[in-house]
Amino acid sequence: MDERFNHTYQDRANIERYVGDPFSGVPVNQNLVEEVATEYSLDSDHLARALREVERSKDLLNVGILYSGFDPMPVGKDGDGHLFLTADAANCWDAVAERLTLTSVGRDAVATAHDRQVRKYGRNTDDTGVRFVVTCPEFPSAIVEDVQRLVHQTPLSARQATVWMLNQHALNVAAIADILSVPEMVVRSELVEVNNETERVTTAAKLLDVPNTTLTRTKPNPTSDQWMGIKWSPWHDLYNRESLLTDLPKEPGLYRVRHTGVEGLLYIGETGSEGGLRDRVGHGLAVGLGSSSRPEGGNHDATTPLWRIASSIDGQLEVSFATPPVAANKRHRLALEATLIAVSRRETGRTPSVMLNRDPLREEMTRTQEGGQGQRSSLRDESYSVPSWRDWRAVTSLEWLGYDWTSPRPLSDRSEVKSSKVCAFRVWKPQSETSEWEQVLTVVGTTESLHSRLFTLRNEYGPEMRFSITELPDLRDEDVARSRELEEVRYDLVGAHYLTSGQPPEDQY
Repeated sequence: MDERFNHTYQDRANIERYVGDPFSGVPVNQNLVEEVATEYSLDSDHLARALREVERSKDLLNVGILYSGFDPMPVGKDGDGHLFLTADAANCWDAVAERLTLTSVGRDAVATAHDRQVRKYGRNTDDTGVRFVVTCPEFPSAIVEDVQRLVHQTPLSARQATVWMLNQHALNVAAIADILSVPEMVVRSELVEVNNETERVTTAAKLLDVPNTTLTRTKPNPTSDQWMGIKWSPWHDLYNRESLLTDLPKEPGLYRVRHTGVEGLLYIGETGSEGGLRDRVGHGLAVGLGSSSRPEGGNHDATTPLWRIASSIDGQLEVSFATPPVAANKRHRLALEATLIAVSRRETGRTPSVMLNRDPLREEMTRTQEGGQGQRSSLRDESYSVPSWRDWRAVTSLEWLGYDWTSPRPLSDRSEVKSSKVCAFRVWKPQSETSEWEQVLTVVGTTESLHSRLFTLRNEYGPEMRFSITELPDLRDEDVARSRELEEVRYDLVGAHYLTSGQPPEDQY
């Protein structure tokens, strides 16, 4: 047995310096190491030590090297943070062997051990590519199958699909670059290429973007003419009612308001009234905006705060509208409105400023229409904190939208969940044979009286329905402000669900 070390290393010194358990820190299962060692007539301890040295040498083989120089496909991840990849990168093992002074037999044995570990514990591995085990604890295992699906059904490279799916998990460029150990410039470049592919190929658009056929996240700017893939009208002067009454359609639809002296949107709305957008905006929102005195009452709750902003900040109030066919359906129209508000919150970090009867003008900015100096300004932000949108496609996930949800239970077990705080809740039918990203919810909401609400849900939906809750921290004490914040949470929940499935929760609205 003493002579067998030469089958792994070219130099005895490389093996004699090791002490302790040779299998400690080895990324390959011990049984597999022993199996490969026997096959190659090696000492299993020597092979284990070589595998451990590959694992510990950060400049030899790691996730950054594979994602920077090759196009690795993720095929699985274990509970110890090891990521399983395949890539056309056989020369990686030549570089490892040269650096560690492995023999040709040692090189082949190390490569075979990695190969068998991936084959045994990976998902949907085929006969192409070289298999690697690398340490990457932050890589979300939930995206593995989706990356494979994108690569097989679109022209995307594996790296592009991986970057895109990480982005879909609400990870920003810096976070993605950190997980893959690549420069941020590489991540930005890949996201641009994916967006271009989404616009070129219909099949790719359906897979790469949100499953919702009405919306697209490739146009995230809330003031753009193609925001969320909706065809928005040009911006119209909100003071010019005569023009509005001519241009606005008598159809149900969506509308958004901005002020040219303020960043972002001030308001997002929907209407299904008999007179459509013409009635809601032209005969409602715009009435009184051109008055020299503060409008009293009126047909729209946003008119007065918009008048105050226009009277205090130089610039122009403008409105843009859209009439996507799906807006004719009330449930979809309401869900579209919630989704646009949720996405605006996600993209800008706040709710549009005059939503929910807010008056966001700072007192120090108030002035009469005739006096003072105009300025470009941001308004007071009283929005409830925007969630991280982590796992936003997995609507039954314990981390959906970044909240800390309780484990699912049947409503018959409602009494086992205790909380005296304000909570959000979700209810759904058992969907054991449906993949995580294909599940849908029955209803979402918020409650300040959890026990009472769960009792009502049990009576309405039955004892077998699943439910989960998450406590909502840092809500305001004042009733009106807290009510607004709870509505913002509901916007986020409904919006994420609509983006994921193309429909609101089944019993919402």
